[in-house]
Amino acid sequence: MVNINVKGNLLKKVPPGVCKLKMLEVLDISDNQLKALPKTVHKAAALHTFVASGNKVRKLPPKIGDSKTLRYVRVQNNLLKTLPKTIYKIPVEVDASNNLIKELPKIALTKKVKDVHLNKLFLSKNQLQTLPEGFEFLQCMTHLDISHNQFQELPASVGHLRFLEFLDISHNDIGIIHEDFCKLSEFMNQVKRKNQISVS
Repeated sequence: MVNINVKGNLLKKVPPGVCKLKMLEVLDISDNQLKALPKTVHKAAALHTFVASGNKVRKLPPKIGDSKTLRYVRVQNNLLKTLPKTIYKIPVEVDASNNLIKELPKIALTKKVKDVHLNKLFLSKNQLQTLPEGFEFLQCMTHLDISHNQFQELPASVGHLRFLEFLDISHNDIGIIHEDFCKLSEFMNQVKRKNQISVS
């Protein structure tokens, strides 16, 4: 096992050879001065946790979700405006809180939709106003945090996430929640403060 932690330095570039380390399981390059991430991170043979929070990254590697081993991706506090299409294939957790994300990639209903296994998605403190087409296909999702965004209405697709256990929509401008959402297990207990909410 190899655990590389270079958090809190002045790195501007990650050596490309890092992703070739066959025993690399955890890579923490957070709190540096990185503007780009290794494009081959998905090829790291044993990598399960990738942390790159607190940098100046504007874009994630497009194939990051094609990794066969990656389970946790944490990229909070960057300059991201969107996420790659493959991000939904990360099977456990993606945390992209506190970025500049205005939109998320669509999820097309194809044969590959069965590869979508994302459990936890944290998008607090971004600039989202809606969720993408096909979001209801994320049927493995149990945790969704879209607090501190710009939603005026909770997207109907959230009501179809059958296994959702935690939903944080606090600190938005939501005025309406459709009646379908009340069918979600303990949904109304997860709706939090500072929304002027009515059910229609």
